[in-house]
Amino acid sequence: MFWKTQAKYFVHGFLWWLVNIVGLFVFSLVLVFLISIGYIIGLIIGFAIMLLFIGFVNSLLSQFLWFPMKDPTFLGALGHGLLLGIALLIVGGLTVVLPVYISGNNIYVILGTFTWGCYIDGYMAKRVAEVWREPVGTESFE
Repeated sequence: MFWKTQAKYFVHGFLWWLVNIVGLFVFSLVLVFLISIGYIIGLIIGFAIMLLFIGFVNSLLSQFLWFPMKDPTFLGALGHGLLLGIALLIVGGLTVVLPVYISGNNIYVILGTFTWGCYIDGYMAKRVAEVWREPVGTESFE
């Protein structure tokens, strides 16, 4: 059971990484378009879209791998994305970016931190998603 849980953390983080790679290119194009139309308003809308996307994707991954999630609302997905974005920025910066920077782009350090980073991202994403977890034993009687 222990190793299955650890593997699920890694899978969650790896799938999160794949979504982020695709999202990086898509978000860049959307952000350039929105900024060209509305400058500051476009930038704010672009970041709101990014946070909604982060929250929605993590909800889907968490529901697929871990536990049932509450139905996403606009503010719930926005809050989920904001909390996860801040957590991954801080923790990922310290555990992944900093060692690669200090090592001078050593390939072994890059591979090690990628593996470690997937595990860390999966762990953090699950912990953040637990805030929006569907409580056990709550059925709808409608």
